[in-house]
Amino acid sequence: MKRIKINVKYLYLLYFIPFIVLFRKLFYMGIDIWYMLSEGKYILHNGFPYTDVFTFHEGLKLVIQQWLSTVIYYIIHKYTGDPGLIIFSILLFIIIEYLLYKLCKLVSNNKVISILISSIVSILLVYFSYLDVRPQLFTYIILLLWIYILEKYNITKNNKILYILPILSILQINLHASYWWFIYIYSLPFIAEYLYLIYIKKQKKYLKQFNILIILIVISFFCGLINPYGIDSILYLFRGTNEYINTYVTEMCPPTALSKLGITIILIVFINYIIGIKYYQKNKDIKISYLFLLFGSLLLAYHSKKSSVFIIIFGTYYLAYYLRKVKIKQIIEKKSLKTNIIVISIPIIITTIGIITHKIDYGYQAGYVTCPSCYTNLEEYSKEHETKIYATYALGSYLEYLGLKPYIDPRAEVFLKSQNEKEDIFIELYNFQNNIIPKEEFIKKYNFTHILIDYTDLLFQYNEIEGYTQIDGNEKYVKLYIRNDLIEQKKEG
Repeated sequence: MKRIKINVKYLYLLYFIPFIVLFRKLFYMGIDIWYMLSEGKYILHNGFPYTDVFTFHEGLKLVIQQWLSTVIYYIIHKYTGDPGLIIFSILLFIIIEYLLYKLCKLVSNNKVISILISSIVSILLVYFSYLDVRPQLFTYIILLLWIYILEKYNITKNNKILYILPILSILQINLHASYWWFIYIYSLPFIAEYLYLIYIKKQKKYLKQFNILIILIVISFFCGLINPYGIDSILYLFRGTNEYINTYVTEMCPPTALSKLGITIILIVFINYIIGIKYYQKNKDIKISYLFLLFGSLLLAYHSKKSSVFIIIFGTYYLAYYLRKVKIKQIIEKKSLKTNIIVISIPIIITTIGIITHKIDYGYQAGYVTCPSCYTNLEEYSKEHETKIYATYALGSYLEYLGLKPYIDPRAEVFLKSQNEKEDIFIELYNFQNNIIPKEEFIKKYNFTHILIDYTDLLFQYNEIEGYTQIDGNEKYVKLYIRNDLIEQKKEG
């Protein structure tokens, strides 16, 4: 059978497809960016807070689990604004795309297969909007580096490469502590591989290599304590989830089987099954670590939409290993200076045009876009009076960016008693939004000065709120209310 001939130079053009997909989509900032900018600013000017200073609640224990990310984002935003954050995120994505290719190339030594798989994964990451301006981008980079080091160590048996693991652990705990455990979760398949080889296959030659790996992983684990919040950062993941968050927060809900994301996950599993069976039939062996990577990532994927990204990345890269012997003749030409300039320029040009011609999507609950005067009203009032604002869960983030203190914001886990050691505010919000707590009782408890709601809030369906008067907003997206007695005080003043 005649082998397919592919010119690798032209195959690299596949890497431009994610940027074309990105060009056709809105650049997504998301609602979380505003509270992260507030946190970054506070840390730089005041040091690390250990109680919450961003809402009107007092005495809530606080762990800023992504403090280093917030500082980086704040500095970039301060000097370059929104476009700077978008460009920075795209640069991080380019690093992710490059690491995907290097990982595929490492396990397969097949340039064509590596380009095909890593470019397809990159397209999926962009298509499903995993290119948000959020700390997750740092996590993907660190996880890819972590897996790359474990794979490299398996191949070269060079102990020195493992010395990078403690550094990655320190970076991860400070950039995104809630995902710190994932670097150890994703170490388990490789540990299982060694145990399989040593104790099932009786290949004792791997014992020394395994022992060195375990020692470095243990050292890396204890390096996680090197952060401003100590053990609290390490335990953050376990203290910050429950069934209320998993139900109320959209990204924490599992993907449905017939959604685009659900179908993609099923296809990834099916492709793994077909290719894995073919490989086993031909070689009478299969890598245990890759089976664990697939099933572990699948469990994460069906836990939440947010963690579905892991099966897209770590349920696919090793397919390059199974396909490494596919007969494809590569035509490799020496790259000229002109070719290198074109390769570098195209994504930069596409990205620049996209930023200039496209609006930034701040999230579907963007009250600050649909009613900027609502925020101006609140800012003006707060200059002379104390405010106590009830705002829809998503809208609180931007209020904090303006220096105002709302009832709640999108840091869902911060408002759990298991995390703040004082009160289950998030559960209270959940019960209020589901009519378990009467609205009159809820409003009376806090005696809010203002109520700022969007169309997703339970209160939005009411034409009137007892004791309050609407002073701004519109009937479709956002409404701003003020307590009646404050109107009278303003008139008297």
